[in-house]
Amino acid sequence: MKPLIPVLILLGLIIPVSLGYGVDAYVVQFDWVLSAGGKIVNSRVGEARFTVTPGDIKYIQENNGAFINMAIDCDAVPGPIWIVQNMYVPNDDTLPEIQTGAMFGMGSSGNSWENAFISVILSDEPFDFGSHLSSCTCTLFSATSIIHEDYLTGGMDGGSGDSSIPAVITVWKGFDADADATDWTPVSIGIVSSEGSIPAIDEGPNECAPAAIARSIAYMASLNDEPVDSPQDIKDDLADEMGTTSSGTQKNNIIPGKNDYTDSEDLPVDSSESTNIDTAINTLNNGGDVEIMISWTGGGGHAAMVVKIVKYADGSASITFVDDASQGNNQANNDSHTIHVNPDGSFEHGEIIGFIIESWNPPTPTPTSTSTSTPFVPTATPTPTP
Repeated sequence: MKPLIPVLILLGLIIPVSLGYGVDAYVVQFDWVLSAGGKIVNSRVGEARFTVTPGDIKYIQENNGAFINMAIDCDAVPGPIWIVQNMYVPNDDTLPEIQTGAMFGMGSSGNSWENAFISVILSDEPFDFGSHLSSCTCTLFSATSIIHEDYLTGGMDGGSGDSSIPAVITVWKGFDADADATDWTPVSIGIVSSEGSIPAIDEGPNECAPAAIARSIAYMASLNDEPVDSPQDIKDDLADEMGTTSSGTQKNNIIPGKNDYTDSEDLPVDSSESTNIDTAINTLNNGGDVEIMISWTGGGGHAAMVVKIVKYADGSASITFVDDASQGNNQANNDSHTIHVNPDGSFEHGEIIGFIIESWNPPTPTPTSTSTSTPFVPTATPTPTP
């Protein structure tokens, strides 16, 4: 294993600045909006948000993949704490575009994470937290400003406000320290096409399902040069067709509602439900789109547009999806999140219950019929016998 590279991160309030091999990063602490009304101010749930830099790309390419780890130290929580542990980034064509978030929990609700310091490390193998969890002797820390945002998302049979995530979530965990290359080697990767456009959508409370499908329709239409309504209008029409309310959308109404919409607009989109991750990967790689369906721990669920799936040799997978993590704030967002999913579909604060598979299948034109008559061939006239 090569020596770990300490990475010093200097953060501004919104726009982070990095030095050397520095994953641009900042931390958000959520005010957790509750379905019953009110919210948990300064909840124990946050998100580490990353953007890879040219230095990171070079390191990842040289090592054919790398692990991101992030530690935080602040007054509210005894630490430092490794809030992101061994998030694997494969060496693939999406490296210049990687921007994602990793949700985690620490401490207790009601305490603001002020006077915070963070450190980010890249390593070519899983980091051993047993020897560094408390001391963080190999890292350099820098002061950071914590961003505070309302968190409300989901809405498939209830939303995040119905879940028990604030009580149960812990740090973001990827691979264990004793994993080796036979575990984390990607066996297949599915990625949305860079030629398509994924629109940001302003989601109302618990409008995840119509918003996810609207992003998908707009994305596939952009790939196929098909004019469609604005993504916001598509979302609103889908919400009507799906029977979406402020409490969310019933799972069994998603595909029928989507079919009613695409039929009325004469859009050639075929949809089905699947629990097969290989089907989802193949769909992404063939110009289609996928929505992940999540059951949150404790209640509520989520549907979101998938932008990338990496399936590993040990049967686990990392899945990146986009949504509006602050529903109801009258702002269109594409917030990106990555979860590390176990072979059985479970992850830190929920479970994958399936995928919606969507394909753009225009009808095949009927060939124009052509004449099959036999061409006229002159018949030789016999020569009379003298």
